[in-house]
Amino acid sequence: MIDVDCKCSHLPVRSYKDSELIIREGGAASALYFLKEGSVSIYSKGEHVTNLSDKGTVFGEVAILLERPAMSDVRALGDVKCYVAEDAEAYLQSSPDVMLYIAKSLAKKIDFMSAYLSDLKSQYSGQQNHLSMVGDVLDSLLNTKD
Repeated sequence: MIDVDCKCSHLPVRSYKDSELIIREGGAASALYFLKEGSVSIYSKGEHVTNLSDKGTVFGEVAILLERPAMSDVRALGDVKCYVAEDAEAYLQSSPDVMLYIAKSLAKKIDFMSAYLSDLKSQYSGQQNHLSMVGDVLDSLLNTKD
């Protein structure tokens, strides 16, 4: 975890009220958000995915790094304050330690998802239903080409 107050202190702080939309799924992505205070809820296709409350948690990074629309809604869960890097790409180019922090955060997520999918693959291999495709999904995720 980075010391968000130290690394982001020069960034503007935005406040959000309970249930306020911070990032819209499918919306254009240009900013990175670092949680300063509070908690946020993540929704994908209208389904609740998780809540995030660790100070310094970053969100919006996948859309920025892949240059595509936001993949989830992010909503304030109670009162929330975030540091906001409006020009995310310029900010990341000037902050290699923050970029490393984001890379490590994404690596943890990939590690978790790979372990989860591997477990599913072993549980459902040989099935003659839609779950048998888990192996194909895992293979495609691990063998992506740019």
